[in-house]
Amino acid sequence: MSGTANCKKKLSALSQTKCDNNKKKHQYKKLFVAYPKFQEYLEITNRLCVLKDERDEARRYCYYLSRPLYNELAKRMRLDINRLILISPEEIIGFLEKKMRLPSNKELLGRQRNYIIRNIAGKLVSSSDGKALAFSKTHLKEHEEVTNNKTITGIIASKGIVKGHVRLIHDKSDLLKINRGDVMVAITTHPDYLSAMKRAVAVVTDEGGLTCHAAIVSRELKIPCIVGTKIATKVLKDGGLVEVDANKAVIKILKRS
Repeated sequence: MSGTANCKKKLSALSQTKCDNNKKKHQYKKLFVAYPKFQEYLEITNRLCVLKDERDEARRYCYYLSRPLYNELAKRMRLDINRLILISPEEIIGFLEKKMRLPSNKELLGRQRNYIIRNIAGKLVSSSDGKALAFSKTHLKEHEEVTNNKTITGIIASKGIVKGHVRLIHDKSDLLKINRGDVMVAITTHPDYLSAMKRAVAVVTDEGGLTCHAAIVSRELKIPCIVGTKIATKVLKDGGLVEVDANKAVIKILKRS
């Protein structure tokens, strides 16, 4: 057996061993002394995790600083603050300069379901709801391939196996949909999602890694969590029954809604 394969085997065995942290840390040190190249990989991985945490902290700080601006915009537009993400910068500026009317509530609801922006001869053209869905089915083969998937894979963030009904979370207004025993499915999670995560039986996200918010909170709550699926919010539908196998990083669709 090669040195690399032997080290991987020992790492796998050690990760399954139940012992206190100090003892495990000592065992890891002995292992990396024997395989110095993996010590280098560990240091690189550790630095990347730190950089990601710093990036997430900067993003949260920017969100905190910009919150008053969003509150004021929502107030002037007489909109719920969570709807601002559905309005383009050009539409906001046009409204403030009194040159453009805001999209109707019907249009905003359509954008929340499906929204596509295309560059046609240098001009941005948007489509929403049914038109956006029809375009994606006609022109984006990936959409058809994705929606036909019966299994989704990702990164194990917190182990466990559960079954539950899917609840798609697009923004904070959707959090009330989460009942006890439901599977929360979102692009990513934020501190505002905590109360709903406590009711969920599992969490699945499109984005994130081992140190993201969904991963950390799920481990604290001791519920299964799979992150970094990329396509969960596209494939899974509200009300569908799924099995979240966070021991193998697989979400199986048992019944579509």
